[in-house]
Amino acid sequence: MPQFSKLSLFASAACCLGALAHADPCDPALVHDLPSLAPFSSVNAMTSWDPDRTGPLGERLVIAGDFTIANTPNVNHVAAWDGTHWSTFGPGLQSAPTVLASIFGKLIVAGPDISPVGGTSLGKMGQWNGTNWQSLPWGSVNGSVSAMKVMGDWLYIGGAFSSAGSQPSANIARWNGVSWQKLGNGLNNNVTALDVVNGEIVACGDFISSGANSVRYVARWDGQAWRPFGNGPGSPVSSMTIHNGQLVVNSGGLLKGWNGTQWDLLSVEGFWNLRFLRSVNGKLYAAGQLEVYQEDPIRSIRCWDGATWSTMQGGLMQGGSAAWVSSLGVFGGNLYATGVITHAGGAPTPGIARWTGSTWSSVGSGWSKYGVSRIFPTAAAVYAIDFADHVARWHEKQWLSVPSPSAPYATQSFWNVQGALHAISYVGGPSTMLRFENDQWTPVGMPFSESVSDLTDFQGQIIARSFASFDNYITRYTPVRWTGNTWLPIGSGFSSESFLVFRDRLYAIGKFAESPSTPGRDFARWDGTAWIPLDIGGSPNARLLHYRDQIFALSDQFLFAWNGASWSTISPPVSGSMRAATIFGGRLVAGGKNIGANGVSLAQWTGTQWQAFGPAFRYGPDLPGYIYSLAVANGTLFVGGDFDRVGSADAYNFARISACSLCPSDLNNDALVDDADFCNFILSYDLMDCTDPAMPASCPSDFNADGLVDDADFTRFVVDYAAFLCPEAD
Repeated sequence: MPQFSKLSLFASAACCLGALAHADPCDPALVHDLPSLAPFSSVNAMTSWDPDRTGPLGERLVIAGDFTIANTPNVNHVAAWDGTHWSTFGPGLQSAPTVLASIFGKLIVAGPDISPVGGTSLGKMGQWNGTNWQSLPWGSVNGSVSAMKVMGDWLYIGGAFSSAGSQPSANIARWNGVSWQKLGNGLNNNVTALDVVNGEIVACGDFISSGANSVRYVARWDGQAWRPFGNGPGSPVSSMTIHNGQLVVNSGGLLKGWNGTQWDLLSVEGFWNLRFLRSVNGKLYAAGQLEVYQEDPIRSIRCWDGATWSTMQGGLMQGGSAAWVSSLGVFGGNLYATGVITHAGGAPTPGIARWTGSTWSSVGSGWSKYGVSRIFPTAAAVYAIDFADHVARWHEKQWLSVPSPSAPYATQSFWNVQGALHAISYVGGPSTMLRFENDQWTPVGMPFSESVSDLTDFQGQIIARSFASFDNYITRYTPVRWTGNTWLPIGSGFSSESFLVFRDRLYAIGKFAESPSTPGRDFARWDGTAWIPLDIGGSPNARLLHYRDQIFALSDQFLFAWNGASWSTISPPVSGSMRAATIFGGRLVAGGKNIGANGVSLAQWTGTQWQAFGPAFRYGPDLPGYIYSLAVANGTLFVGGDFDRVGSADAYNFARISACSLCPSDLNNDALVDDADFCNFILSYDLMDCTDPAMPASCPSDFNADGLVDDADFTRFVVDYAAFLCPEAD
C-alpha cells in the first residue's frame, strides 16, 4: 500500500493543479423519479405563458392551486413548468387563483383575493410583470371571474360582476393592459366560458339576454353588440370548445354543435357533472366528475373520436372515486388535466396529469405513492409494480403508466419471463396468463384453474409452482411447466416453494411427499425425469440465489450457503428483515430494513457480515426506508420500496444507483483508481472543508459524508488506489 506524509501530499498537490477540471462528476444515487406535486395536491387552473413573448425563452405551463413541489421552495399556490423544470413567481401568493391567462408577456391571475406573500391585497385580479406581483392599472372587477380569453391586444374577462375598473360592465368586459372597456349592454347573468370563433369573442353561461336582445346561453360579440346563435342550445352552458372547426357546447350535460344555422346533438350519451371541453389533434375531450346517464361513474374524463367514447385507460381518479377535474389545457401538443386527482390510468399523478394521446403520465415524473413492490428489467424496458398493482414503464428518467389488464381480468401477480412482462390474472375461479407487448396485454393459452406463481425461465420453457389442483393433474404447490397452451406437472411427489436455475440445472426448495414429518424443507434437483433429493429436512425456508458460483438462500433474517452436501447458516441474524437480493457489481446486495445495523435498508455481504451499501434510504424525518425490490439493468441498480429520501435527495419509493457508487475513489470515472484520481483527491484533501467554494460539487472525495475530506477519507482512498482496478458492474 502506498505510504504518504501530510507534507508530501501538499507537495504533490502543486503538481496536480488543474486535475479537478478533468473530473467527470459521478452521481451514485440517480434520483430522477420525483413527482412534481406532492400526494393530495389539488390544482385549480392552468394556462400557457411566454415570459418574453418573441424572445429566446420558451412557452411555459402555469398552474395554480394548493400544492407543494419537491425541491422547490416558495411555491405558494402558483408555479410554471417549462417541460423539464419548475419555477416560481417570487414569494408566491397567499391563496390560490381560480383563473389564469397571459397577455403582453405578463401572467394575469384572478380569484377571490389576490395577495402576494408578505404583501397587501391586489383585489380580485393581479399581474406578474417578470419581477413582482402588481395590481392591474385602473383596478379590477367587483365580483368573481370565471373565464379569461385573449384575442388580439385585448384580454376578455367573464364572470359575475357589475363593474370593471371604473366602467359599469354586466358580467363581461375587456382590458388592453392600460384601461377597461365594457362590451355593449353586457350579459344579464353569469358568464362561465369564453372562446374565439371566426375572429369574434364568444361567451357562454347562464344568461338569456343583452339589454333588449335575446341571446340564450351562447352569444358572440360583433364589435357593436351581442348576437345570438339561433334560439340557443336549450339550457345553460357551462363549457365550450372549437372542435374540427365547429363550436361545441355542454348544454345540460348534452354535447351540441353549431352547424351555422342550428344546434345539432353530437352524441346521444349525456353526462352529469361535465365541466370542461377541449379539442386536441382531432379528438374531443370531456371532463369534470363525470357520470354517464344510466351508467356507473366513468372516472372523470372521456375522449370522443367522432363515433364512440373511450375511457382513456380508466381515466382520472381521486383515491377510489372519480377525480374532480378543475381545468383542461394544451401544452406541447399534449392534453393536461388538473384538479383533485391522485391517479391517471392507474399511475399516481397528484394534482395534474398529462395525456399523450395514448397514455397517461405525471408531470415531472413521479410514480406510486403506494410503495414499489416489484421491479422487472425485460428485453424491452424496465417495469415496476406497486402494492396496488399499478404498472409503470421506465422511460428517459421517468415512469410512464402502463394500462392494467382490462376487464374481465383482475391481476394476481407479475413476472419477467422469456424477455417480457407477464401477469397471472383471474376471472372468478379460472386464471389466465397475459403477456404485455405493443402496449397491450394479450392472453396466452387457455384459462386454467386457480393460480400459479414464481414464474421462471428454464431451457426455453416457463416453469412455475401451482397453488391448487385442476384437470386432475396438478396438486397444490406442484412445480409445473407451460406447454404454450396450458400447464403440466414437472414430475410428481414434490411441492416446490422456491426455484433456481444454476449451471443450466433446475433446483428447488420444497417438500417431498414421503417426508411430511421432517421439520425443515427439502432441497432437490430436476434431472429431466424426476426430482432428485439433495437434502431432506435440513433446508431453509428461503429464496434461492447464486453468487460467486455457489448456491445461497436468503430468508427474512439469515443467509445460508450450500456446500454441495448440506446447508449452513453463514450470517448473523438481522434485527429487521431482508425482502430482496441481487448481484450488483460483483457484490451480493440485499434490501429490506435494519439489515446488519439499525437504519440500514440496503446492505452488501462482505463474506462475514452485512455492511451498509450506497446512500441511506429514509422515510419521514427519522425512520429507515423499507426496500422491497432490487433489480439490475444496464449496469444500474433499481431500488423500489417505501421511502421518500435517498441520501440528501427526495425520492419517492424508487431510486437508481449507478455503478460509479461501487468505486467512489474513481473520481474521474475511468474505471481505474490511478494517479489522476490521486491528484483530484489531494487537491480536495488540501481544501478539506466541503463548504469551501473551491471544492468540487457534491464533495466527491468525502467518502464518509462527514463534511470533511480528511484522514479517514485518505485511508479509504489508498486502499482503492492500491487495488487500482474498479470492480466490474454486472
